[in-house]
Amino acid sequence: MKNSSIIRLIRYGIMAVAALFIVFGSYSCKNKSEKIFDTGRLDSTTYYNSYFDFRIDVPKNWYIFNRQKLTEASQNAVEAIPNKSVRDQVARIMELQSIPLLTMFKTEPGTVSDNFNPSVQIIAENLKWYPEVRTGEHYLRQALQLFLASGMPYKNFDVPITMSRMGGKPFYKMKLEADYGSYIVTQEWYSMVRDGFALNFGFTYDGLDTSQIDLMEAMKASIRFE
Repeated sequence: MKNSSIIRLIRYGIMAVAALFIVFGSYSCKNKSEKIFDTGRLDSTTYYNSYFDFRIDVPKNWYIFNRQKLTEASQNAVEAIPNKSVRDQVARIMELQSIPLLTMFKTEPGTVSDNFNPSVQIIAENLKWYPEVRTGEHYLRQALQLFLASGMPYKNFDVPITMSRMGGKPFYKMKLEADYGSYIVTQEWYSMVRDGFALNFGFTYDGLDTSQIDLMEAMKASIRFE
């Protein structure tokens, strides 16, 4: 029988991970060319973002978080982080900066199911106060320290950060695995520095479920940069 804290981790695990993916910044920002920041727009099949000039397909019937629900879920996620010092640090930073562009799950979080609920998250982090973060690799290495200190049940603490391409653009990538017993929660994070921000894509799925692996690969393949 899982205790309440483990249930919370399973329910809000990906949101807790996203909450760790935070750097200080400003919610409405302009770069040197005065390009106005855009949180994007969503239609029935596609999410578009004109600031970063990309789009991604939205699968039919997936659950999309609106701003209010995302805020509530993020607060629950912070409370689910086992390590108190990390939890307090993330909560303080979230008050200053968090720009979730898109968060979507296959089914509504909290729905009773025998299967893990895969998700996709896109987060922009303003680098105004972090000039030393010049590449996605720099960003992921800083984020990785919070991940590994969070107290979540990661299997491997020696996580390589590698180059990859997605949507025709170069990204840095890291892959984390957390053991929840009945499934292995796999989290792939892709990061690039673009227009003064770290643009991050997170794909979370059961690494033992080949259908979810294929689903995430299709989602990555649907990303297109202008």
